[in-house]
Amino acid sequence: MNVKQIAKWAMAVLFLMSTQIFAQTGNEKKSFSNPVIFADVPDVDVIRVDDNFYMISTTMHLMPGAPIMRSKDLINWEIISYLYDEIKDSPFYDLEGGNVYAAGQWASSLRYNNGKFYAFFATNNPSKSYIYSASDPAGKWEKLSVLNQFHDASLLFDDDGRVYLAHSSGDIKITELKSDLSGVKEDGLDIIVIHGEQQGYKGLLEGTHIYKFDEKYCMFLIWCPQDGIRTQLCFRSDHIEGPYESKIILSDVIDNPGKGVAQGCIIDTKDGDWYGFLFQDFGAVGRTPVLMECRWEDG
Repeated sequence: MNVKQIAKWAMAVLFLMSTQIFAQTGNEKKSFSNPVIFADVPDVDVIRVDDNFYMISTTMHLMPGAPIMRSKDLINWEIISYLYDEIKDSPFYDLEGGNVYAAGQWASSLRYNNGKFYAFFATNNPSKSYIYSASDPAGKWEKLSVLNQFHDASLLFDDDGRVYLAHSSGDIKITELKSDLSGVKEDGLDIIVIHGEQQGYKGLLEGTHIYKFDEKYCMFLIWCPQDGIRTQLCFRSDHIEGPYESKIILSDVIDNPGKGVAQGCIIDTKDGDWYGFLFQDFGAVGRTPVLMECRWEDG
């Protein structure tokens, strides 16, 4: 067994052990306790394709990187692949002249469109962004393009075939990509749509997850108000370029004082139930995923 195989085996055992501790079978739905995975699984993004849920997470400097996980119930997860075995765009990844400790792959976006899976992530060193795709998420992922760095970016495949990134910190931007995802579209949309501080959100504002529901564009962001806890916001507009209205949709610490639950996505089941999948800092354990039911009010 080589080093890569050992790494994959060890991470798989960690994930399976951590989820099995909390999963309990009820009469109809499975009950669970939070954190739903008591392990460091930061910056999650989750999608559903038919009966399966797929999740991607952050591994920073660790290789192989960007694990792809699969679940049937949003509680029990297995690692089925990684986006890449290694990144070779800097000698620092080989500890030559420096290191990328905690500065590699961060905050990915996972999407499914026209029969293919897509993943987007940025690295903090070097400052680049990468797009990968696969027909089979458990198989080999292909690198499609390397772009400039887009911080905490989220992919959106719109109904008219246009592709966007929602990204940045403080002031949130929309940048249009080429339809083949090979790069930024010349003369495409590239504007600030949320002015964080001007709109009353002083402090950290980032971790964008963008969706389109019932002809409305929704962006979920983490906000760290001054002297407050991490908070989840939703911004909504009839148009991709705005204007966006906003509201607080979650401000809670569960039973972990001072540690707000935020930054993540919402996901529906095949039966039409909705859940939020976010994370919470849990000390030395790391950023632990939190699963919670959610409801719609007035759209």
